[in-house]
Amino acid sequence: MTTCELSSIEADDAAQPRPMAHAGVHESAMAALGRTVKHGRVLDVGAGQGALSRRLLELGYQVDACDLVPDNFRLEEVECRRVWADCTLPFEPATFDAAMAVEVVEHVDGHRAFFAQIARVLKPGGVLVFTTPNILSIKSRLLFLWTGYPYAFPPLETGVLDPVSQHLTPVSLDRYRFLLHESGMDLIAVGADKLQRSSRLWAWLAPLIRWYARLRHGREFAGAEQNLSLQNSREALLGRTLVVVAKRR
Repeated sequence: MTTCELSSIEADDAAQPRPMAHAGVHESAMAALGRTVKHGRVLDVGAGQGALSRRLLELGYQVDACDLVPDNFRLEEVECRRVWADCTLPFEPATFDAAMAVEVVEHVDGHRAFFAQIARVLKPGGVLVFTTPNILSIKSRLLFLWTGYPYAFPPLETGVLDPVSQHLTPVSLDRYRFLLHESGMDLIAVGADKLQRSSRLWAWLAPLIRWYARLRHGREFAGAEQNLSLQNSREALLGRTLVVVAKRR
């Protein structure tokens, strides 16, 4: 192989969209989508280089994409439109059968506006699948106890606004459920891409965590037990990345 041929291959590899997520996260998100929406028009929100959009195309979905920095998008078959910092999506209402936001919501400062925009562009009954680092895992709870920072949310430098690379907003499952409901969507499923070994080592704490949560908050309001079960499920306590599915009412 000549030097010229090698340079050409390297250039081709560099042009291919690469996933901006842990290995296995895209597969878990696609599996969650496939269980709820088999075909139709899907919006890839925060599309990055286009790796997820390519997977969607390969499975036969009609794909649109958007991102804060659309110049990074590398998939010629799909147009990537710009999303502005106020979370406004450049699409007409009730356009999509589903939306995917993989490793996006932790970069968003303003979830109410973000979810409201997703609900606006989804058709009635349309599905949102999003993933985010799991701050509820036992590992994350211990990290917060020891350092004051949950898993995947390191200190933020004051005055530096870089939503693309910074994780801005750690949000728990019951709060996601609340925000989704306020935006016209209902949380219907929660999974995880994998179980963390570092959390599984502490799995013996799970019964104690669930017992104390019920003791402390179980009678605060009707339906509190459902919230506590969500916060302290197997996926929440042991999972690395949460995979959340919501449906527009």
